[in-house]
Amino acid sequence: MATGKDLVNVALKEVGYTEGANNSNKYGASFGVNNEAWCGFFVSWCLEQIGIDDYGGTGSAAKFALDARDRGIGTFHPKGSGYSPKLGDLYIYLFNGVDWAQHVGIVKEDASGGQFPSVDGNYSGGVRNTPKSRNNVSNYCYVTPPYDGAATSELKP
Repeated sequence: MATGKDLVNVALKEVGYTEGANNSNKYGASFGVNNEAWCGFFVSWCLEQIGIDDYGGTGSAAKFALDARDRGIGTFHPKGSGYSPKLGDLYIYLFNGVDWAQHVGIVKEDASGGQFPSVDGNYSGGVRNTPKSRNNVSNYCYVTPPYDGAATSELKP
């Protein structure tokens, strides 16, 4: 059964990968889409490597939040909920609550002191292992993927 640690390990093996010209990358290409922003495709690709294909190869950062919140695929933790992210959670930056977010990445370690490190695709043109630079956990919403096959949501519309 897949775990958050499995997801992080897959993502860490990709650190150092860099995109080609015009956002060309293997993650979007694996889903039949290329030359677009690819943070969501990177996360989808990593999830599929550990057997979680519930998100359908999305390239949209917002779709992870919408699928968890509205469809019950994983657990949605809204911005400002007080949730402290855990290893293997997805963090979503600037989710507007409707149909858009700026970025999605993978939480590399449980948060401590209000900070957490992450592994991110399409971060400065590549896959990056970021330090504890995400310095305010309340700035993001989070999704815990359905690692155990269970799908629950803290917030139902």
